[in-house]
Amino acid sequence: MEFRVPLDKAQIFATSCKELHTRGEATRREIAAVVGKLMWWNPAIFNVKLLSKGLQHMTGGVDGKTRWDEIVKFSDMAPRELLFWAHNMVEMATRRKPMILPRVQDLEIEWARLEAGGTPSSEGVTFPLRGRLVTDGGTDGWGATL
Repeated sequence: MEFRVPLDKAQIFATSCKELHTRGEATRREIAAVVGKLMWWNPAIFNVKLLSKGLQHMTGGVDGKTRWDEIVKFSDMAPRELLFWAHNMVEMATRRKPMILPRVQDLEIEWARLEAGGTPSSEGVTFPLRGRLVTDGGTDGWGATL
C-alpha cells in the first residue's frame, strides 16, 4: 500500500500557498486551513511537520470561537514555508510513500495492552503541556490549536 496526494489537489494547494505568500498576511483560519491540509497529507509526504513549523505556530493563541478571523502578519519562517510548498508540492505529490507495516512484536505488545484494559501505562511519562485542544471546522478545511 502507498500513500499519495492527488495532483489536482496538490496544484490547488500550491497556488493557494503562493497567493498567501504574495499577500503577506492571512487570517488564522486561512493559515489553519493550510496546516490542516498538510497534516492530513502527513502520511503521504515526508517531513511535513518539520517543514511547516512556522505556519503551525501562527495558529496558536486562538481562544475558542474568537480570533480565527483576525488577520495576522507572517512570522519570519512562514513566508519561506509557503514558498517551499508553492514550489515543491506538485513535485512531492508525484512521489508515493510506502506504508510501513508494523512488526509482529509491536502488534503483540499492543494486543497485550488492550487485553489489560486498553490503557497503556503512563508511569514515568510527563505531560508538559497541560492544555486544552480547540478545533474549528468549516466548509473548506479545519484547524486546531493546543
